[in-house]
Amino acid sequence: MFAFGNKHPYHEVVMSTQIKSNNGVAIAIHDQRQYVVDGSKSATYCGNLRSGVGIPYDITTKSGKPLADDMLEVVGRAIEKNGVKLHKVVTRSGLSKEVIIAELGKTQAPRSLYIRILEWKTDTYMKADLYCLVLLQVLDNKGNVIAENSVKTSREGFGGSFWSPQKAAKKGALKALKMKMEALINEPNIIKAFE
Repeated sequence: MFAFGNKHPYHEVVMSTQIKSNNGVAIAIHDQRQYVVDGSKSATYCGNLRSGVGIPYDITTKSGKPLADDMLEVVGRAIEKNGVKLHKVVTRSGLSKEVIIAELGKTQAPRSLYIRILEWKTDTYMKADLYCLVLLQVLDNKGNVIAENSVKTSREGFGGSFWSPQKAAKKGALKALKMKMEALINEPNIIKAFE
């Protein structure tokens, strides 16, 4: 088993949302994972694949872009599919929440989605486990919070394989992104904030 050099194509995930708006919507996805902010891991880091003896090797995004950018592409595509004019705000992990919210405000969109990644990684030995904590706030054009939601899990299994843990890790990671992001943004209070 080759545990090193693995990449996950998160940018290829197709998800759906019920968010609809006749007005523009701004979105920012902000990676605030502590190990990315402090430089211990790169912004492309999305988990570990363990060797036969359990040594962890980093998994990164296949796109080569930061994980937050891949997520922005996936969520943005789902919202745009509903005919919504979307203003994407690209972020960096070193920026503060206040700076990102100010950037969202500059778009002058009546509603903004601020998604903050505090944890997101898979850990795969023979089965793929997800660890995540992602927060969402819907903001008005003055930066006031209208609705909130979060998704959190610790060691939630998303499949596995003794013979091909790399494939199981990739398949599980992509399934996890779709499920967790749909649960995050399709919560009734979030949808209602756009009505």
